[in-house]
Amino acid sequence: MLKPPGSARKAFRAKSVTAAASQPAARSDAGRRALSSRTGRNECRLYSVCAYTDDFKFQVVGIERAMRIMCIWRELTTEFNLRMAIPAKREAGSSTLWLGLRGYATLGYEVIPRAKQSRAVAMLTDINVDRGMRNDEYQQLRGLLQHLVPFSLGSTAMYHMHAPATRAAHLGPTGWMAADDEMLSQVAIWLDVLTTRPGVSVLVAVGE
Repeated sequence: MLKPPGSARKAFRAKSVTAAASQPAARSDAGRRALSSRTGRNECRLYSVCAYTDDFKFQVVGIERAMRIMCIWRELTTEFNLRMAIPAKREAGSSTLWLGLRGYATLGYEVIPRAKQSRAVAMLTDINVDRGMRNDEYQQLRGLLQHLVPFSLGSTAMYHMHAPATRAAHLGPTGWMAADDEMLSQVAIWLDVLTTRPGVSVLVAVGE
């Protein structure tokens, strides 16, 4: 696992200490400390970092910390000689797209982007109408639905969605997967969920 070079670590600590010294109210919040004792986590922390392979997401409280984390991240990636994503993929603010879902920090919700929702609904509708789907197309749909499980029925969301594909796998990518009644019932549930539940609590999404 990569560790920040010495200079980046020192810079982060120095800037964090300086900032903390100017914010006594944040350090003396008895309510947050009491919450920490109940959860076993540092609830006084005013930042978090999430990462999945090369996709990073930083969350901080306050514009000063936002500017500081961007400066430190720039120093860190420069020292590692890492090339960042193109500007069009960089986002900042209270709403960001991360791992294919749109997060709204002020609301505490994760929302399915409209294009992804429309694609899933269209493909599920095709299964209903045609009572099946080509194997390669269904493989794409299965991956998409797995990504959207937090918006559906949790661990039961993919029940009956695999057996028909397993039975048709020997036919190859262009073979036809015939949907059975159990799959069609689950497809109906997915369609209802995706057309009525565009967002879920971030706690549900993170739990998945």
